[in-house]
Amino acid sequence: MKNYYLHANWKLKPLTHFELPKNLRRANVAIPAEIPGTVHTDLFNAKIIPDPFWADNELKLKWIYQNEWLYWTKFDLPDEITLDAPVYLIFEGLDTISEIYLNGNIIGRSENMFRSYRFQVKKYLKTKNNILMVSFESPTIYGQKLEKERGKLPVALNSERVYLRKAQYSFGWDWGPSFPTMGIWRPVYICQPTAAQIKNVRFWVEKLQRRKAEVYIHTKIEGNLNDGELEVRLWDGKEYLQSTVTQLQKKKLIVKMEVPEPHLWWPNGEGHPYLYPLRVVLKDHQKRELDSWEGKVGIRIIKLILNEKNKSVFKFYVNGRYVFIKGVNWIPSDSFLPRVNDTTYRSLLTLARDAHVNMIRVWGGGIYEDQRFYQICDELGLMVWQDFMFACGAYPENRSFIENVQGEVKQVVQKLQHHPCIALWCGNNENEWIWHQKNQQSIREMPGYKLFHKIIPQIIRETDPWRPYWPTTPFGNEADPNSEKSGNRHQWEIWSNWKDYREVKNDRSLFVTEFGFQAPANQSTWQQCLPEDSRHPQSYLFEFHNKQVEGNERLIRFLAAQLPLQSAWDDFIYLTQLNQGFALKTCIEHWRMRNPKTAGSIVWQLNDCWPVTSWSLIDYQRIPKLSYYFVKQANAPVLVMFHQENSELDVIIKNDTTSSVTGRLHLLFFENESGDVWQEKNISIRVSERSHKFIEKIFRQQLKNSQGWIGVISLYDQENNLIHRNCYSSWPWKYHRLPNPELRLLKNKTADQLSWTLTASQLALFIDFYSPDFLFYPRGFILLPGEVQTIYGSPLKNRKRPPQQIQKFCLNHYLSR
Repeated sequence: MKNYYLHANWKLKPLTHFELPKNLRRANVAIPAEIPGTVHTDLFNAKIIPDPFWADNELKLKWIYQNEWLYWTKFDLPDEITLDAPVYLIFEGLDTISEIYLNGNIIGRSENMFRSYRFQVKKYLKTKNNILMVSFESPTIYGQKLEKERGKLPVALNSERVYLRKAQYSFGWDWGPSFPTMGIWRPVYICQPTAAQIKNVRFWVEKLQRRKAEVYIHTKIEGNLNDGELEVRLWDGKEYLQSTVTQLQKKKLIVKMEVPEPHLWWPNGEGHPYLYPLRVVLKDHQKRELDSWEGKVGIRIIKLILNEKNKSVFKFYVNGRYVFIKGVNWIPSDSFLPRVNDTTYRSLLTLARDAHVNMIRVWGGGIYEDQRFYQICDELGLMVWQDFMFACGAYPENRSFIENVQGEVKQVVQKLQHHPCIALWCGNNENEWIWHQKNQQSIREMPGYKLFHKIIPQIIRETDPWRPYWPTTPFGNEADPNSEKSGNRHQWEIWSNWKDYREVKNDRSLFVTEFGFQAPANQSTWQQCLPEDSRHPQSYLFEFHNKQVEGNERLIRFLAAQLPLQSAWDDFIYLTQLNQGFALKTCIEHWRMRNPKTAGSIVWQLNDCWPVTSWSLIDYQRIPKLSYYFVKQANAPVLVMFHQENSELDVIIKNDTTSSVTGRLHLLFFENESGDVWQEKNISIRVSERSHKFIEKIFRQQLKNSQGWIGVISLYDQENNLIHRNCYSSWPWKYHRLPNPELRLLKNKTADQLSWTLTASQLALFIDFYSPDFLFYPRGFILLPGEVQTIYGSPLKNRKRPPQQIQKFCLNHYLSR
């Protein structure tokens, strides 16, 4: 069955005239429209509106989502489609409240951005000059109308949003602008089905043994086919495992296969994420192919364990092995979703993989991402904690809303179920926790409770009972959804409740699904959205691009606690990004120290949807912040760290790999002011696989100059290669006085890549580099006196020549006398 995409020759115009610009008030206005697309992006491409992300243009473009809009196109039927058999028109995504017309006939309506819509249109079609129109209502006005009719619910931010099955972040969030979009945001096509079709395919692993796996493929057939066959083929890299079903009277078919010597799908850091190509083919009695389904599946079993030895835990086991979770939260990577493409997904998810991440949480205020997102997660070994799209509010429970949600959940689970990356379905983000905080009532009284605790879990039991379901995050018990004693937790006392990140030492969470710390985007990203005269820490526009209440005040408050205050633009960005790195590193190392009592943590957040100061590790232009490299180091499979307990300072090595680590530990203590080494020690070490080891116990009272010193610890392998390095400061960094390290950066004469050699005369702390059109690696590292470090550069644009000027940043520069 072939799909014929209807993406050409679309036009757009307003249907209402609320505050329209003059050039849109003409009766015959016709704006070229891109499908998939949005009204905002079409207006921008037509140069009718300025860049929505520039300065405070967000405030000037409200009229767009307060009006109604019409899309239309004209098309001829492909020669392969005839009018003597059913023809279907399929919209993969309509955003959000729309009516669809074909040749003047209304054929349907959409009320859910997350669902696909399928209409039988044979009787409305012509061979030539078919006119397809889609009209969109204002989402804000529609939501406000429903809210007025049915009552205001307790909701964070724009309360009307909960009445629409639309990406909740599009109404504005504490990291994102308010751009409630409209448009045909996913593909649209027509097709003419054969006599019978494959409606969906499900795959699951029933049993996993050392020498074989028992897997099942469930297929649903639509249409009439009593005499034919269904062929299922699984490729194991050498040969096909094949099963053929000839009895097709039943519309639901289950095929069992035994896979000998199975290659398992493992999360990143645990093994190879092996994928098996699966092909399901429906044939008629003459062996002609009627329909087919292709995908890649993985053989693995993921379990969520909540109780061990009569104690509450929150642990993920993969293929029988406990896996400590090193995660990041994912939000939509653009306010205008059709801009997100394969390159976007690939670059962001690869950066996550390279930072030793093994779980991506798809947050419940965004969208169910495109299939490519999940395919790439499959390939990279990134488990997915998949929220359903509900966030931070109570939700309606009227019949039409529930039926709409039921259809959404069934579609989503059926589309995504075969992906091995999906580790868990979760009902919502923070609904019960916020209700408990604000209302001091039982969560059973929360509007929407039965959606997440009865209706959705029932659908999961019917469509994907092999995966764990968790009703909300955070959740542990109904008395306190954010308890440390059971379930999972969101740690927002730090940052949002003004606590310093060092207070994490008191956290006893079993599993942390959100924690974070803000920092501005990179300098080159701000150049895309801020006028030059607004590039300073207290400008109106810089603060406008931080959507958290008192967000910028927090930046300064927490910076003042740890690091020197600087107001120069480039210094401020370096120091606040450095502070974010310190905060995330401190938290991650604390929870890794508590492993297995704490079984994982998921950083808020990986990415951004526009240029902003936020909690992200990677900014809107997909450029990592300095903090990304701190998280990468804190997640490293082999980690060496200092751990302070009262008057004691422990040196610890954690080895999460499946091999033992043998090498040398080099411990240095540097004096304040002079920067001289006053204590040095080398220790031979061997740490067994999947274990940690206390190497050294130091009593702080015995340390010289106990108020001001810096400890640096380096782990080398047997060939003297640096495995990991960490440091410790006896007091806040701002109190130190250190000599200028006299950094020297020399260009290497290599033909194949841009690289430089860096040296320092003194201990150099947390080095970074900046040039507008280049990325550098590594960043945020410590360089010892006499060491040589190679720095690599890659162009952000098509730059053939190396950068003429490179800014060098180092914490010493702010601590020098």
